[in-house]
Amino acid sequence: MKILISGGHITPALAVIDELPAPIKAKLIFVGRKHNHIFDNELSFEYKEIEKRQIKFIDLHAGRLSAYLSIYTLINLLLLPIGFLQALWIVLRYQPEKILSYGGYLGFPITLAAAIFRIPIFIHEQTIKPGNANRLGAFFAEKIFVSFPETLAYFKQEKTIVTGNPIRRSLFAESKKMLFLKDIKKNIIYVTGGSLGSKKINSLIEQILPDLLQDYYVIHQCGSYDDNVDYCRMKQINHPNYFIQPHFDDQELSQIYSRVDLVISRAGANTIFELIAMEKAAILIPLKIAAYGEQQHHAEMMKKNGVANIFQETGESHDLYIMICQMMNDRHSYRKNFFKLKSLYRTNSAKEICRILLQ
Repeated sequence: MKILISGGHITPALAVIDELPAPIKAKLIFVGRKHNHIFDNELSFEYKEIEKRQIKFIDLHAGRLSAYLSIYTLINLLLLPIGFLQALWIVLRYQPEKILSYGGYLGFPITLAAAIFRIPIFIHEQTIKPGNANRLGAFFAEKIFVSFPETLAYFKQEKTIVTGNPIRRSLFAESKKMLFLKDIKKNIIYVTGGSLGSKKINSLIEQILPDLLQDYYVIHQCGSYDDNVDYCRMKQINHPNYFIQPHFDDQELSQIYSRVDLVISRAGANTIFELIAMEKAAILIPLKIAAYGEQQHHAEMMKKNGVANIFQETGESHDLYIMICQMMNDRHSYRKNFFKLKSLYRTNSAKEICRILLQ
């Protein structure tokens, strides 16, 4: 069977890919973005991960709609029909037997092309409130996989299944990387802005870093957005309690999660499920421009269950520092509350999606 997976959120896609049988994986096609941005020369995280698995990668040049006007708005408008025509060519050229879409501006043109050629479509929605791509794609889908029970309200019940959000198995594996963390005596904070990084989070952390490093060990994933300017600047901070990289691979993340006491991050669905699986308390900084306020909803759900606090990205860095200290002092009580969320995390999520996909 030949399956085509179209990118949206990459980490649950990788979890499903890693669960597929070898003969299926050998024929697999992944459609995504080779570079993070139109004029960016750096290879994207998804391209690197798919190449590492020796899977066929096709770069799709699709346009994305934005609520903000910029020089990229016109370019993206021009790319909308181009992306759809390219998606038609990809589906016609490779003739997959099934499509698994993770939504987003890359997923929808592939979904629409597959519908035209009457290819069975499967969709996975990671967030509580679905994005536009999956809301539209759901009309053509044979099955819809959702991460949260609340999401059932947005799709036809008879073809929607709550599978949870697949998490990479490698995050649970014993790692031989970053073994120096085992010797760190201080409490550890992990700061991440996701695969692209977050300039806002980087800025907030940079302002309070001298105070943090007096009492804590800080691991900082700053991302590679905007030509690595944050990384190039902040890597000059020479301090024994500070470790910074643009990205961490799965083995490094496995070691980080096994040692970290507090996570500071955005509130995307994949991050939320990793925090639940690893039982890590967090300060969540929702992305304000996320579609339908999805990150705010995720953060509120985590706070309601007593495992996280919310800090708005427009807040002052000093207030973030106070919140960090308060949570560190009370971190054990946060961890005790994770039992309330265990029903959300399903260890067999990737297996269940693969089982249905391969029927």
